Amino acid sequence: MELAFGPDAAGLPVLGLRERGGRRVTPVPGCTLLPPEALRMAAAAQNLAQDLARRNGLNAWNAPEQRHQPARRRQSRTFQNRMLLGRDAEQAGGFWRFLTLRRGLAADLRSPRWWALCLTSPGDATARAAVRGLGRELLAAFPHLAAFVHEERGRADALTLGERRVDVLDATGRSRPEAARLHLPLLGRFFTLDVASFFQVNTSAAQILARTALDLLPEGGGELLDLYCGVGAPGLLLAPAFSRLYGVEQDARAVALARENAAGLSVDHCRYAAGDAALLLQERTATADMVLADPPRAGLAPAALAALLRLRPRSILYISCNPATLARDAALLREGYRLARLAAVDLFPHTPHVECLSLWQRL
Repeated sequence: MELAFGPDAAGLPVLGLRERGGRRVTPVPGCTLLPPEALRMAAAAQNLAQDLARRNGLNAWNAPEQRHQPARRRQSRTFQNRMLLGRDAEQAGGFWRFLTLRRGLAADLRSPRWWALCLTSPGDATARAAVRGLGRELLAAFPHLAAFVHEERGRADALTLGERRVDVLDATGRSRPEAARLHLPLLGRFFTLDVASFFQVNTSAAQILARTALDLLPEGGGELLDLYCGVGAPGLLLAPAFSRLYGVEQDARAVALARENAAGLSVDHCRYAAGDAALLLQERTATADMVLADPPRAGLAPAALAALLRLRPRSILYISCNPATLARDAALLREGYRLARLAAVDLFPHTPHVECLSLWQRL
């Protein structure tokens, strides 16, 4: 769960959730999505951050407020980032930004543990030492906390993606980069992740999502092209039906983990590339038998979709977390493909978020 830091009436940092389209943070001390131990960790982190704010002036970070825009434009990540990095960037300030709490399995694949990722604005040596001290106090107070990770982000936006990893503290409070790793199950297999890696956080529903993808899979064949492959899931679950797997992912750290997961699952007929999906697709001359596309909410980049239509793979399994961008991309896919099957998974009950899986077959 990603909790945001924001200033209270006195300017001290508080942890909570952001209001939609704004910068205000609402404390959620009784949030029922988090178990009690995680709520206690969040409360302790808030108290420690407030003490540091009083002593060192390390105040909470104000996300640039989104100005009123039409709903359609507000959904555009490209527009949103451009707006946040422009004139509104001057409104951003402060140090504490986000605290992400994540639960997974330790290296023995049996012991559940927690990992904490603290995102701040860039700081000097004094500020970084203060975060290190906060992490060590949390680790000492909570035995189930396996590691504390500190990352920095310099851009004036509201994203939780770190641009620089400062330190990783293991359960003893010592710097140890490998302590940032955790493991999560998917259909009886275990995938290695970094604390900052993307992976479906609703682990029970993720099993349904992966099983549905396998059920939609048509016959195997030659090459499976896995676009936006992340750390390798669910592409590696589909890989046994194909003679080759080629994965593409922007995040180089995720690509390294995908290679490691492939080796751990004894899938030796795959290769991965780190880079922009559109550019890598434009460089390809050979088609693929099957494409697995699992893009972010923005959907397939126009250049990536154009390159995909040029390559004309036999089938495309499109996993979408945004029905609106899926509908946009489907209108173009229909020029050369027919929709063979469609399924939906309610990944986050009681919210408007739904995961759609669509199988497209070449005309």
